[in-house]
Parts: sequence; C-alpha cells; structure tokens
Amino acid sequence: MTAPAIPPAAPATVTTTLAPSLNLSDAATNLARAQAAVNAGGDIYLLGSGVAYHSAPLVLGSNTRLHIDPRLTIRQAPGTNKNVIQSACYTRAWSTITGITWSSSTPMLATINIGGGFTAAHGDFIVVFGQKGTTDGAFTGNFRVVDATDPANPVVILRRMPAAAPTGTIKAKLGDHDLGIYGGTIDYDLANNSGPYAASADLHAIVLFGVANSNMDHVRTRNSGKFGTCIAASNYFVGREFDHNGASDAVKVYGPTFDAWIEGVHSDNGDDVVSLHTEESATYASYDISGGDVLGCTVKNVKSYRGYSVALYSTDPAWYTDDNIFDGVSYHPANAADSPKTMIRLLGPNSGAAYNGSLLIRDVQTHDRFAAQAFLIDDAGGTNNFDLITVEDLSTDRNATIGLDQAPVVIQGHTGSTVKLLNFRRCRFYMPATADYGIYVGAGQVFGEISFDDCYITCPSSSYGTLFYNTTSSIDKINFNNNKMDQGRALARFVSTMGNVPQIVVNNNYVNAKSVIEFYTSAKVHMAGNDVVGMSGAGLYILAGNVHVTVSSGGGNIFPAGNQVYSTQGTSDFTFVGNCADFSVDLSAAYVLRSDSVFIKNTNAALGTLGSAGLVTGHGTASGSWIATWNTSLNY
Repeated sequence: MTAPAIPPAAPATVTTTLAPSLNLSDAATNLARAQAAVNAGGDIYLLGSGVAYHSAPLVLGSNTRLHIDPRLTIRQAPGTNKNVIQSACYTRAWSTITGITWSSSTPMLATINIGGGFTAAHGDFIVVFGQKGTTDGAFTGNFRVVDATDPANPVVILRRMPAAAPTGTIKAKLGDHDLGIYGGTIDYDLANNSGPYAASADLHAIVLFGVANSNMDHVRTRNSGKFGTCIAASNYFVGREFDHNGASDAVKVYGPTFDAWIEGVHSDNGDDVVSLHTEESATYASYDISGGDVLGCTVKNVKSYRGYSVALYSTDPAWYTDDNIFDGVSYHPANAADSPKTMIRLLGPNSGAAYNGSLLIRDVQTHDRFAAQAFLIDDAGGTNNFDLITVEDLSTDRNATIGLDQAPVVIQGHTGSTVKLLNFRRCRFYMPATADYGIYVGAGQVFGEISFDDCYITCPSSSYGTLFYNTTSSIDKINFNNNKMDQGRALARFVSTMGNVPQIVVNNNYVNAKSVIEFYTSAKVHMAGNDVVGMSGAGLYILAGNVHVTVSSGGGNIFPAGNQVYSTQGTSDFTFVGNCADFSVDLSAAYVLRSDSVFIKNTNAALGTLGSAGLVTGHGTASGSWIATWNTSLNY
C-alpha cells in the first residue's frame, strides 16, 4: 500500500536564514522574517540551527511549501499562548451563506449560494459547516470547486451522498490548498505558555484547518499544550514521519476530514498517538473546529512508548466514519505503570447511536511483557455501530508473563451496539498460563456475523486460554475456519445465556485443547474437517442447565477417544441432524436425544438388540428408533 503523491505547489523559491537566539527580543524579528518569506508563497526554506523564538503563529496560505532546517527549532516565546504554526483558514472569517442548491438527480454535486463575503474559482476549496442535527451531515466538509462559471455560486463535489436536501443555518469560508511543512522542530513550550485544559483551542504546535492537498514530512513537535499536529476540515492530506512529545495526541484528526494518509508516527505522550475524531465532546466546547464525517483515512506504522496508540472516536451521532484503516500499530511500554493502555480504541457517543461503515485494523503488535489490550470497542452510554470491522495480523508478545488475564481484544459496547460483520484473520495469541481468553465479547451487543480465519492460539494451561469468549451478546453466526490451537482450554466458550441461538460453523481447525466449544447457552453447531487432539473434557461440552445444542456435520472430523459430546446437566441435551457418521457417542446418555433421519456411530454395544457398536440411523423419537445399518432388525 503506497501513499499517493501531493501535487506540486507554485515554483517560486525563497530562502531565509533565521538568527537562532535565546534572546526573546529576537522573537518578533524572527517571526516577521519568516512570515514575510511565507507570504511570498512557493517553496520557502528557513535555515539555521538552534532555537528561534517566534512571538505569534506563523501563518501558511495556499500554494506554499515550508521547508525547515532539521537543525532548527521554532519555539514560541513565553506568554504567547498560541499555536506555533497554523493555516490561514483557521482564523479566516466565516460567512453565513444564502443556502445550498442540491438535487437528488445529481446527488454528488451541490451549488454553494455564497451570498457575499467571498467568491471562488475553479479548483478552489470551500469549507462548509452545516447546522448539526438540522443540515444533512453530507453537506459539512471541505469541498473542491468543480464549476465556477458563477464565482458567487460555485458548484462543489461532495464526499458522500446526502439523504435529504440541506436545511438550517449554514456557514462557509474559502479554504487553503497545496501547502506543506517539511522538517524542523516545532516547540509549543508548554512550561511557559497556557496549560492543556485552558479555555482555548490555541494549544497545539501545528493546526491545519480548512486545508486541501496538504502535506507534512519529518516534523518534530515538542511540549504542546494539547496536540502536536491538529488536522481539521481537511480534504486530502498526506503526512509522514511525525515525532512527538507533549501533553496529548501526536496527531489529532477532527471531522470533517476526507482522505488522509498519516504514516510513521512515534510518541511517548500519555494520550493517543493518533486519533480520528468526528467531534470533540462538550468538555472541550472551545474546540469549535471539529464536527463532521471522518472518511477514507489511513493511519500507518504508529509506535507508542507510553500512551494509547490509535483511536477512532465516533462521539457524535450526527456524523459518519467509513473506509478508515489502521495499518501497523505497535506498543513498547517502558514499565508496568505505562502498560494498562489500550492500543486501539473504538469509542462511541455518550448518547444516541453513532454510525460507522467499514474499519480495517492490520498488523497490530503488542511487544509488551505487561500486555495491554490490543484492541477495544467501547462506548460511554450511546451505541457504537459498525457495518464491517476486519482485524488482520494481530499478535501478542510470545514472552508476555503477567497482565494478560484481560483479553488482548475486548468488545464491550453499550447494550444495543451492533457490528454487522466482524472478521479476524491471521491473528496470533500467545497466552501466559493465567490468561483466560484472547477475544472477549461483553454483554448486550448485537453481531450479525463473527469470523475467525487462520488464527493461532496457545496457552500452557488447560484451565485457561480460549480464542473466543462470549457472555450475553447476541450473535447470529460465528465461523471458525482453518485455525490452530496448540494448547489451552477451548476454541470458544459461551459462558452465559445469549440473546439468541447462534449458528456456529467450525471448519478445518486443529484443536489441541480440553474442549472444542464450551456451552452455557443453546446453539446450532456445524463441524467439518476438524482435527481434535488432547481432549480431556469433551469436544462439545455443555456446562449449564437448559442448554440445547443441535449438531450437524460436513464430514471429516477426527476425534480422540473420549466424550465427543458431554453435558454435566440433566436438563441440557444434544440433537444430531443429518449425516453425523464421524461422531461417536453413547446413545444411552440422557443428554443425547433421539432424532429422525440422522446417521451416527453408537459406542455402546449393550443397547437394546444392537449387539455391537457401529453406525445407526435415527427413525423418529420413540423407543427403538435407533436402527442398526448392518441389520435393520436390530434397534435400540
């Protein structure tokens, strides 16, 4: 996967050498020289080494690429209390527009009826903020002008299709485009400027608000009041090699943001390294630059030394997230005090229902002897809903020795949260002896389908170690395909009565464990091509009362000697359906019910007139309905 290129800016080149000095009297001079160079546009080179103080934000406009000497630190002077670098759009005045003309016959185009304040040309970008809860969220964003025949009524292309025509009070302003920042160290100097919870949004090293076709590369941010780099109202951003130390996120991406690529982020802060965030909560009401969809963002190769790694905050039901990717996430805590951080957090709203389309999580590595959770879905009080979550190549540390009593993956949403399809592929779980489970699903959620494909799990204890552990969530279908379990308790445990009767498909797995599946809830199970070894409990094991499990087979299942099915409760039972000739059971067991049109191997030769063990067929549910296949006059 390769990041797309950024279009070139204007060809002008300006080189300015700053005079680094710890003398604060140089701050205004340094700023004036740098700002004059930037105002010329084109490629700007700030040269020098050491520290150069600035007395106000350095403001970047369109068609500007700022190159900072990697030896140079730009630090704001004490008491400045502003962002160190920011886009011109950040402080550009809003205009309340006349309205937006839109037709469902051309649903991806909209005409911005500006009504004064500014005009736009073809290729410009316009930042539009609708009225939350009134204006369809598709009309909030940073949109490219594709037709400016009438500059006061330009036509823009939307990022997603609206559900309804726009209403409400709508504001807009001209955005910035084709700007970049390369190299250097940007120092907010928190010790001598405002604290991280001041009532101000000017707490960041760099703010790129309302930018399009923008780029950052090899930029270090230090001692920020809040974020190292804050991106908001963005359309097409590519950033590489961020290094951050500060009070909060290395890179914060606020909605509305469309199509961002953020790669190579390293941080030892105590908060998120990178977070995608539809809208800031009421706690940070002054952060009025947030509020919109987060669509098509890729976050790649993130390394955390102390805080959370990456996060997706779907905190407001007014906005969507979709087509986002977390690819390459690792966690390297320095000590146990830094460890209980979730590497990937997917958090929902305090109230209402948030919608998320697809999310791909790939190449997650804990590298952690203290074993924090690798991946968590949670929400505060509303529901967090996804169409599709795919998790690939998640790996826990094979040498982890403590702390993994919590699952590497925890899915603990508010009652009613939904995931239509959740896929785990090529994941590896190395579990210490006291680790209970690899993937934990909490109470009250609703899943359409969960699949585990080509996963590996091992645990040196038959009392612990389970790939999948579910409580009372509702799951329509669960698939286990081509997984290998070297040692542990069970491939899956369902430990409470679920909200429905799931279908469980178990195909082509190697399971060296106490059991294949443990049931505390009723289920429908289909097994085919599984190799089960080391079974000290039972292949399918019921451990609670009033549990009813229906079993079908696609053939090819291989079991060791022992109970292939077993129940500890007299009120629970198994019913076999279809051709289950690869299952061998004692048909006298009270937990094996008679059934019609089933083939199965009986292990008890002393039943009825059968006279020997062997393959029998079911003919109804009455006494004598088990008929020997080798002699139909013999039955039980």
